[in-house]
Amino acid sequence: MTFEELQQFNAVSKKNYVFPQYDLRKKETGMTLYFNNEGDVIIAGTVDNYVFWLSATKTEDLALNEEIFNRIDSGKLVRVSWLHKALPALDLAYEDLAGYYMVRLKRSQKEGMAWETPFGHYYGTDQAERNGSFFAKDVKGFVSEVNKRCEVRECGGRYADILKSYADTLNRAEEYDTTVQTIQNLLNAEDYLCISEREEVRRLYVECCARCSALYNRYMTEAR
Repeated sequence: MTFEELQQFNAVSKKNYVFPQYDLRKKETGMTLYFNNEGDVIIAGTVDNYVFWLSATKTEDLALNEEIFNRIDSGKLVRVSWLHKALPALDLAYEDLAGYYMVRLKRSQKEGMAWETPFGHYYGTDQAERNGSFFAKDVKGFVSEVNKRCEVRECGGRYADILKSYADTLNRAEEYDTTVQTIQNLLNAEDYLCISEREEVRRLYVECCARCSALYNRYMTEAR
């Protein structure tokens, strides 16, 4: 696939690009992935606070996801945008990402390592031409691994009662106090639950996170 052919999958375009406020050429590029439980993955190529690549593909699409990895790995910057500004090209709003599980890949500074990944291993510099293939296979199997983690945490569905208790506490809360902060920290540590196979768990988890964010934002507004 040529560079121009691949670009048709990139939501960062002439319609939504922005002019960076500083020189990005010496900034390190990275990758952020957003998974849902329907077999979709949003792949973002990042540079500082901007995105230069944004696409939505199926986790099963090994060939295309390999091509996308190689494109991002090249680090070539054509246009950049803000994530929230480019997402509408994928028929998504920034708020929709609350239902996606986010992980990041970072370029590594360690000898022999090209990328640090959330997949339990790194991508090496000695096999750079194969890293795209490794990435595509990792993406394909990742949600299944996350679902196994969810299954263990959910204890046959009993964890939903804990989330209901959190939701009740958060709905009664009138301020961003230590109890809310504690619940938020617990939720942050279990962010994989947003793509649980159990609809009730997904719904309760996202609702609790939204309530924590609302209380925090109100607290920050009042503190100004």
